[in-house]
Amino acid sequence: MARPLRLSRTASGGLLTCPKDLVTFTTADGAGDHDAVQAPRHRNEVLFDWLDDVM
Repeated sequence: MARPLRLSRTASGGLLTCPKDLVTFTTADGAGDHDAVQAPRHRNEVLFDWLDDVM
């Protein structure tokens, strides 16, 4: 399962002031390519879980 990484203000350039997570998808997750094209279900699960947490 992909693990979110909290970004510091420096890592994100301080440009975004909203909550944000950097998630690294791996080949083991079936999503090693750019934008997790090979695993849309997994990508959407991570995305919507994040939205559920911040809203």
